[in-house]
Amino acid sequence: HALFGGILAADVVLPGLPPLTDGGPSPSWVLHTRSRTTADAIAPAQCLGRTAVEHGPTLALGRAADGRHILDISDTGRFAIDDTRIEHARPADADPRAVALDLVGHVLPLVLERAGAWVLHASAVALPHGALLFVGARGAGKSTLAAASAIAGAPLVADDAVPCVVRDGRWWAVPAGLPLRLRPDAASLLGLAAHTTDVADDGWGKRLVAAPIATAPLPIVAIALLAPAAQGTVARAALPAPRAVALLATAGKLAALDDADGRGRALAQAAALAGAVPIESLVVPRAGTSPLATARAVLAAYAAPVAGAA
Repeated sequence: HALFGGILAADVVLPGLPPLTDGGPSPSWVLHTRSRTTADAIAPAQCLGRTAVEHGPTLALGRAADGRHILDISDTGRFAIDDTRIEHARPADADPRAVALDLVGHVLPLVLERAGAWVLHASAVALPHGALLFVGARGAGKSTLAAASAIAGAPLVADDAVPCVVRDGRWWAVPAGLPLRLRPDAASLLGLAAHTTDVADDGWGKRLVAAPIATAPLPIVAIALLAPAAQGTVARAALPAPRAVALLATAGKLAALDDADGRGRALAQAAALAGAVPIESLVVPRAGTSPLATARAVLAAYAAPVAGAA
């Protein structure tokens, strides 16, 4: 599977992840899966953090004596992670779809952070001059705006987890390589059902959306904090530097699992990113306009290169 700029080779079927069918380069990471035993429930690791996902599993992160990270996810098992190999101790009743989702949502972001990336809990689309990232609280509309923007012509870079890396003194967003998907009910509610395929279930209970995806890293030109509004028009406003840094420091995909050292690194990364890329508040009306119309207004607002982007 081509994901996040690398190649994942797995010894199990991962529903919903598009497979490579023409060979390709050597794997960046190898996933080895086996049945979980009682001993696998308690890893010999220093505990770094624990969190419960709303309406989802409990996650616990630790570090083993050999330097590997140990990620325990309550419904899909234990992942022992080094730089190139992922050992998965899987419960007999684990849903393969949930395993695939956890790999792209938690495990690979951790692998990427071990390699020096910073993975933001965000969505991102490609503008002609670079990547525009949407951040915000759960339910703020990041995925909806990214989906509508992709349908409106701005290729999807990533949804939910956006790896950010520094290259040649600039911050870049790395594409996830995943096609855009929406649940049928969500697509209908958002008025986007006409843009989905007729395939009823892609393995995740979603339908593929006919929208382009980015395939190469893009320089980050702006990060927009979504501010949903009942009505009004799309509007941009610069965020004061202290608020921008505080916002980014807590926007990491794995922020809830960080220990004190991890939070310190996140703060340093946030300060560096906020010093290089404009961080703005983006008012997005939710009533009186369709998601596509809102997306077109946002893309128009960012049509020109953003002043202050490094």
